Amino acid sequence: MSTTSRTSGFRAALVLSGVLLALCVVATATARSAGRPYKSTVFHPAFRLELPKGWVVAERGPDVAQIYRRCGRCAHEGEEHGEITFDMALAKLSPAKAIALLRRTPGIRATRVGSVTYGTLRGLGFTARRTGGGFEFPRSGYRSDPTGAPLKVSAVRAAGSTVTVFIDPHELAPARAPAFTKDAIGILKTVRFTK
Repeated sequence: MSTTSRTSGFRAALVLSGVLLALCVVATATARSAGRPYKSTVFHPAFRLELPKGWVVAERGPDVAQIYRRCGRCAHEGEEHGEITFDMALAKLSPAKAIALLRRTPGIRATRVGSVTYGTLRGLGFTARRTGGGFEFPRSGYRSDPTGAPLKVSAVRAAGSTVTVFIDPHELAPARAPAFTKDAIGILKTVRFTK
């Protein structure tokens, strides 16, 4: 093989690599622009996230924030069709101690505890299956419907505190709950907490 053909092969590979890199950059920018940026103003620790079209954040106070798809004709503005809740009631506990406490909640059947990762958020979590009776998680006061699809419960470390994260499909039909959970996890992957 001559030096000229090796050089032109190298150039072709270099050009192809550049084109592929440009396509990746465009795809990433397009994916990121699918949501609109949101920055909290009440909840502590403060957070930023990418909010998909139709979703809203309701900061109920410095210790509770909810994220859900808005529904104008719904009794609870849409949170009854699934919500993500950030709760600071267990902020001073480690994620392991917070999850151990939440897992013992009467009225749920909890799966084993496992590691969770949502973008930069890391911690522990479990799936809570409803048993048909009412339930309320200790200390936080978070409660949900006695029946329906399971909810995901996590405790992640953020900005020096433990944030409890509930991904709750509420009244959604069990067949629609996986799509909601997938959307919720997609949102959580964009969350960045700051001190």
